[in-house]
Amino acid sequence: KQWYQRRVRGSLEKSSASFADQMLANCRRSWKNLNRNPGYTRIRLVQTLVISLLAGLSYLDSGNGQESVQDKSGLLYFVLTSITFTNAFTQGQAIPEDIPIIKREYRNGMYGVLPALGPRFILELPYIIILTLVQWLIVWLMSGLRRTVESFFTGYAACFGVSLLSTTLGYFVATLAGNPIIASALSPLVILPFFLFGGLYQNEVSTPKYFYPFKYGSWFRYSFGMTLITEFQDAEITCDLENKTECIFKDGNQVLKYYSLNKDDVWFPNFFALMIMSLGYLVLSMFFLWLRVRERRSTIKEKKN
Repeated sequence: KQWYQRRVRGSLEKSSASFADQMLANCRRSWKNLNRNPGYTRIRLVQTLVISLLAGLSYLDSGNGQESVQDKSGLLYFVLTSITFTNAFTQGQAIPEDIPIIKREYRNGMYGVLPALGPRFILELPYIIILTLVQWLIVWLMSGLRRTVESFFTGYAACFGVSLLSTTLGYFVATLAGNPIIASALSPLVILPFFLFGGLYQNEVSTPKYFYPFKYGSWFRYSFGMTLITEFQDAEITCDLENKTECIFKDGNQVLKYYSLNKDDVWFPNFFALMIMSLGYLVLSMFFLWLRVRERRSTIKEKKN
């Protein structure tokens, strides 16, 4: 009876060890696994540098002319997209390989779902913070984006939010798929609808109502809005044409109006939405991981008998 009660108890109470001890033990093991595979850190750093230099060289010193609006908008969207795909695909390939181990140890009562996934997320935070900072710093210095402290840190906050969200999104896809091959096929299907309604390819006011769930659930929309506002708010845009009336944008505020953006939305709802969605995907990941590793009640009853 005691064995049966322990098996059907909540995931946080699966082990006789305290929650803190479960977290600490899994943190130590995850850290050892990282140290055994130094290539993981190197390849992620190389990946970040290559993408950053590619973006920086492609939009080198984009200036403040009329054409710079399209250049900077495309650059910012590319940076956010690259962060999304690299983080989501990395986690989508890594986690399914550990699911059989987690399942065995969960069913043996060693730890619950949160201590299984939580340490992985905690050890991923340095990569999120540092690599995102490196990528944004290179792009910001090379591409001629707005040279203010506020612009730099607001842009970094948007990139950090996307990096955090795409990591938890990768967890979600991985636990939902349960297989690295299925996860790699599922990831584009999950990401691309939100990518389409992120604000670059379709204006805010043009989205059909039946696609509103994708529009308001798109992290591209919130992060892209943050970067555009900090880049173009009250910015000067030059016009080299002899007939000034032919210039599309007279200043940065007209750019924000064109994209249907409110300059007061930087931190709320934009950044706030990124944090909430990151938490939501993390919770969903734990739920689907629990569904995969839990032992069905019929199996428990068979063992009891």
